[in-house]
Amino acid sequence: TQTSYTITWSLSNTANNISKAIVRSSIPPWIHFVGPVSPSTEDLTYNSSTKEIVWNIVRIPKGTGISEPDRSVSFQVAFTPSLSQLGTMPVLINEAILTGHDDFANVDVRVSKTSLRTQLENDPLSPPAGGTVVE
Repeated sequence: TQTSYTITWSLSNTANNISKAIVRSSIPPWIHFVGPVSPSTEDLTYNSSTKEIVWNIVRIPKGTGISEPDRSVSFQVAFTPSLSQLGTMPVLINEAILTGHDDFANVDVRVSKTSLRTQLENDPLSPPAGGTVVE
């Protein structure tokens, strides 16, 4: 059975202003990008040929998510498991990498987050084995 997931990327910044900020990730072949992007004002694109998702943030001011509201974007993906995935917790989205430039220190920055699987460890409503593909 097909299952849809809403993925939210959220940013905070405790240090210096970051410019030229971009988040890049991709989805595995068994995942379908559904959209929509929320809020619609965010510059998030999906390339169906490469399965790459790019969030062009441009600027992350100091204090974002601390003294100012966080910056976030949400989008949906869908997954229909195959028999070969029985008993596994497949990847929904690969590692996400943020790159940008620290304007004060004048250095490039890179931060990554690991891939996200069907087992939603950070979701208190998700049961412990809820992400395992079953028949």
